[in-house]
Formats: sequence, C-alpha cells, structure tokens
Amino acid sequence: MMVDLTRRKKQKLVFVEIDIRKLINDTIESLSRLDGAYRLKFNVEVEEKFPFFCDETQLSGICENIISNAIKHQHAYETSPKLDISVLVNDTKATFTFRDNGVGIPKEELSKIFDMFFRGEKTRTDGAGLGLYVVKEIVKKLKGKIYVDSEVGEGSQFVIELPNKIDPDFLRKLKRLKNDAD
Repeated sequence: MMVDLTRRKKQKLVFVEIDIRKLINDTIESLSRLDGAYRLKFNVEVEEKFPFFCDETQLSGICENIISNAIKHQHAYETSPKLDISVLVNDTKATFTFRDNGVGIPKEELSKIFDMFFRGEKTRTDGAGLGLYVVKEIVKKLKGKIYVDSEVGEGSQFVIELPNKIDPDFLRKLKRLKNDAD
C-alpha cells in the first residue's frame, strides 16, 4: 500500500474520457474475492449529462478503496447489506456518492478517518489504516472535495466531487450540438 501511495503521488495526471459505469463494475468485480463481498448488493446509477474526463488510474484508486471499505465494514447482522453508488456528471464536475448500510463510524472518529494509519477503535478487519488516507490524497491531487457522514449501526455516506477535465473546445462543440438538437 505504501509503494502504491508513493507511486500515485509521483504519477503525472493523464486525463481521458472515463466510462464510469465500466470502471465501477470492473472495480466491484476485482474485489469480488474479498470476504463477504458475495453478501453485498451493489446498486449503481450513473447520470452523465456530459462525458467525464479524469485520470483513470487515480479514479480507480478512489473507487477501489471506498468499495473495499464497504465490503469489509458491512454490518454482520444486516440481512440485506448494500452499497448504493450514484454518479452525476455535468460539464464542470462529477459527484460520486457511495452510501452503505454498514457498521458506521463513531462521530468522535470522523475527524480522524482520513489520517494516515488511523484505524477505528472497533475496527474488526485487517488493514494498515491507509485506504481513506489514499482516497483523500487522490481527491486532493485531482483538486476535488470529499465529504463523509456516518451513523453507528446505520452506515456511511461518502460524497466525492471531482472536476470534469473536459477540453473547453470540445465542451463548446457539445453544448452547441445540444442547443441545435433542442
């Protein structure tokens, strides 16, 4: 994980058009071997008003860490554990919302969850405490924002806003085409 973090920090950003649904589904598939992944129901909704341009490697790192946390921290007694993922893309940004019904995070720990090596008092999984730190660092590198809300026993919600790095000339052409079609 530390090697991955160092590599990500040094890596030059390359902005390409992202197939968000495919990236999320591929991430879910790649994590399907984690303990308990088979129990979690994934609901993915993507609304793209414009194409989304971002660094695919960095975005993949965000999704991988958030989704793996939802798998690892699902509520053991929940009969229908789930992770709802919704994405809304417009011409300036993409808003990713990850909402689970897992164990939740105590209020007194919320301010620390993005700290390097932080692991919650009642964390019952293995891990170095780097996942959410990596997410925060990637979001910062992409000049985005991250918000979290959580309730113990109810679950957590992470909202990540990332700028859409769509080429301005391409965007103007798209807007012109949309206006002509209306």
